[in-house]
Amino acid sequence: MKMLYISLLPLVLAFVLIFSILPVSAEDLPTIDWSGYSYEELLSTRDALNQCIEERERQYAIENGNRILTLNETDITVYQGESFDLAVEVKRVVEDAPETTELIWTSSDETVAKVSKSGAVTGVGSGEAVITCAAADDAYIFAEASVHVVLPVTKLSLDAQEVTLLLPEKDPSAVKQTLKYTVEPEDAYVKDVIWTSSEEAIAEVDENGTIQAVAPGTVTITATSKDTISKPASASCEVTVLQAVQSITLEEPALTLNVSSRQDLAAAVMPETASRKTVEWTSSDPDVASVSKDGRVSALTPGLAHITCTAADGSGTSAACEVTVIQLVQSLKIEGESTVTVNKGDTLHLRAFAVPENATNPGVTWESSDPSTAAVDENGVVTALNGGGATITCTAVDGSQQTAKISVYIPSIATDTFTYSVDSKSGKTISFQYYGKKEDLSFTQKNTKLFDMSMDLSGEQGSLTISPRQAGTTTVTLKDKADKRNTVTLTITVEHSACYDTTSYPAGNYTAILRTPSQYKDTPMSAYGRVLQVSDGLFYKVMRVATQGRWDNVFYITCFGDTADGIIEGDWISIYGECTGAETYKTIMGASVTIPAITAEKIFFGRN
Repeated sequence: MKMLYISLLPLVLAFVLIFSILPVSAEDLPTIDWSGYSYEELLSTRDALNQCIEERERQYAIENGNRILTLNETDITVYQGESFDLAVEVKRVVEDAPETTELIWTSSDETVAKVSKSGAVTGVGSGEAVITCAAADDAYIFAEASVHVVLPVTKLSLDAQEVTLLLPEKDPSAVKQTLKYTVEPEDAYVKDVIWTSSEEAIAEVDENGTIQAVAPGTVTITATSKDTISKPASASCEVTVLQAVQSITLEEPALTLNVSSRQDLAAAVMPETASRKTVEWTSSDPDVASVSKDGRVSALTPGLAHITCTAADGSGTSAACEVTVIQLVQSLKIEGESTVTVNKGDTLHLRAFAVPENATNPGVTWESSDPSTAAVDENGVVTALNGGGATITCTAVDGSQQTAKISVYIPSIATDTFTYSVDSKSGKTISFQYYGKKEDLSFTQKNTKLFDMSMDLSGEQGSLTISPRQAGTTTVTLKDKADKRNTVTLTITVEHSACYDTTSYPAGNYTAILRTPSQYKDTPMSAYGRVLQVSDGLFYKVMRVATQGRWDNVFYITCFGDTADGIIEGDWISIYGECTGAETYKTIMGASVTIPAITAEKIFFGRN
């Protein structure tokens, strides 16, 4: 149905236009066959025709009215809350038109604009409205005016209230900054502003709000709204133009500080004409080194930190000091006793320890007070060169001046050990070294009964010869009278096996030997008694010794070599040797006698 109506509409309009333009008579009306249309279609066609006829009648009435209304303004702009008076002129176009006309004023939207009975238009709200003035007796006699109600600027704001511009020594024209403004309300009718500077000798501003620094000082830049409906809204920004810091120089570009120490840094700010010479201090690692607002650096822990001095004027000009924090050696200690003894020719490796353990550089140097006596190398190895004493000093290399000392003593008398055991009847030779003068060396023997002793010295090589006589322990002291420190005490023990005594050589039992001579054969044995008879053989001597001084308990003693030299009948002697069992011999009377027999190794006069 709708599509059919749309298709008929041009035909209907054409029909209406023809008849609205040309006066027609009934016989001139076109003949239309309406039988092909439904009732609903004919109703729709009628409604459309009626609307067209009404509009055409309205237009005809307007164009052919007997009066013409003319307004003084047909397109006006008015601020919200502001009023504007519209004036109307009534012109009669036919003689029979009324001489006076009552007017009626109306607004198409009173939320936008209202109009009084006298034609005063008042802006109510932002928007568009049409004000109509019509004759009270004929609504088709009217005049219209378009009204635009706009909003005034109530507030003006800048994106910055304070601006600091840094003026370099060269090319100040490069120092610019553009201010941005905002008006309220956002849909205000006039949004443009006028920019002004309170002192263009300090800073200028152009129509775009771009500030140009000229010279150091303070100036006020103002933006004023071009909306002049009331007191213009404005906003200001205080602009400070500074002579910028161009360079900062630190007296100390690099520092080395010990933990817990402090040092002040001084900064030279240029140029002299700089407006703000204050600086700010920062540390790249406050755990290593902190810095106060005055530039005092405090060393905290070993490490590296950069202390930066930055101009406070915002120029970004800065300078930095590289701070190395170290832990200096607080003390040194040499391992071992405070005094050590080293024999000539020997070496000793000294080790030094730094306190605290985390010292940055624990290295040391070594020095000897007498290199001819004791030399020391860079590793702390001491070489004993001559008898005497020297002080070895180690010094920290980190500049702390910490030292440690140890005394080294090289004795003029040196032995491999201080205790000796003599376990051979042939005695013992004790070797030693002597680095002094021969005439200054002496020895003393505490117990001279135990052994005989002699000393031999050839160059630096010395020896003591021990000839044991009886078992026991004593001391022998070697002394160098040129140096009382050079005293060596030797402990010498003579074992029973090294001498002739009843411990190593038990006393022979006359009866026991005769009863079982084979049991005692080849065993050490001793005897003490009176010589009854001495007989000389080809290579030996034979003696008969009465152990009890009588002719009973007689031992047969065989002596080889010079063992029995000087012994005669009646002597009391001590015999030490090896039992050979029993010996049978014939007396001068021809009788056979069997007695215990000993082959003598050593014979002493008297009781040993």
